[in-house]
Amino acid sequence: MYSIFNNLLSNAIKYRSSERPLQITIQAHTNAAGTKTISFSDNGLGFDMKKAKDNVFKPYKRFHATKEGKGIGLFLVKMHIEAMGGQIQVNSQVNSGTSFTIILK
Repeated sequence: MYSIFNNLLSNAIKYRSSERPLQITIQAHTNAAGTKTISFSDNGLGFDMKKAKDNVFKPYKRFHATKEGKGIGLFLVKMHIEAMGGQIQVNSQVNSGTSFTIILK
């Protein structure tokens, strides 16, 4: 879990907008069936979901050429979550931010 949280938080910081203060929201809850949902949201740069949707969790895929990185972080996040039997979903909008939802059973 440390690696997952570290990657999502460091990405939110790295891809923050210079036009507004960074806001990160982390929420977690467990439903009656025991499924745990963790959501990470930020108000950063975001990215175009139509262009990136199939590549978000693939290795070496990057969506902001102006920031340094190798494009491996979200791939590792997905692999860790799936190894625990979970799923991850993403929603993003250019210049509005990105939200990740982790579902663990």
